[in-house]
Amino acid sequence: MAGIIEKAQGAVEKSAPQEDAKSSITPQSVRSQMKIPADKAQAYERIVAAGKKVLYSEQMQPQIDELIKAPGDMGEKIGQGVVGLIAILLDQSNGTLPPQLIIPAATELVAEVGDFLKQSGMKVSDADISEGMASMIELLMQKAGVSPEQLPALLKQGGGGAPAAAPEVSQQPAAAPAGA
Repeated sequence: MAGIIEKAQGAVEKSAPQEDAKSSITPQSVRSQMKIPADKAQAYERIVAAGKKVLYSEQMQPQIDELIKAPGDMGEKIGQGVVGLIAILLDQSNGTLPPQLIIPAATELVAEVGDFLKQSGMKVSDADISEGMASMIELLMQKAGVSPEQLPALLKQGGGGAPAAAPEVSQQPAAAPAGA
């Protein structure tokens, strides 16, 4: 996993000096790159929509503010926040989210959080969003008990999806909002 993350971060670092004020990593650009099988498309849409509903709920605002103000790297905070968001979704769904859609949906949600923070006036770069994606994947894989060495075999086995079992993710940054 570390090699994959380092390669992704290296690519971002190489492109960073050429970045302009307009971000190239948006929820729409991430979605356009997803290759979700047709039979999983509706479930993917539901996960992303539920994630956005929780993300934009009034009950989440204090947790988001607290996480963003905490010391640390912006990318890691974004990744950690989305892992917390996925934990809420897993809890609300009683663990019924299709496991192969968790990482793709979480990836789009990282881009959504980055976009949300930018629109809120925060300085968030494409490098921060990329780092958030790498951090989120690493955290979810750890929670699922998948080592970096196991990842290639799992990807071949599952047709590019996530592990066969949903990750056990603890709700670190937030609790589920009422009525979400």
